[in-house]
Amino acid sequence: MIVICTDNTAMESWSHSLGVEAIHDECFLTPTNAEQHLFDYIEVYYNPEQLHSKLGYMSPEAFEFKHVA
Repeated sequence: MIVICTDNTAMESWSHSLGVEAIHDECFLTPTNAEQHLFDYIEVYYNPEQLHSKLGYMSPEAFEFKHVA
């Protein structure tokens, strides 16, 4: 199953989550620090844990596993 977005609601939601949960009030000393912080947010928290209504209230990781495996 492939989910195709026909509007930008999903991207707006992602941008909001990223801004509010990951980088709000953060101060990064180097680009490497910023990259590591964003990687940790996406790969450690967002993909394995964050539930999405468009994915049937599954995390992106669980949705991918269910539909690809």
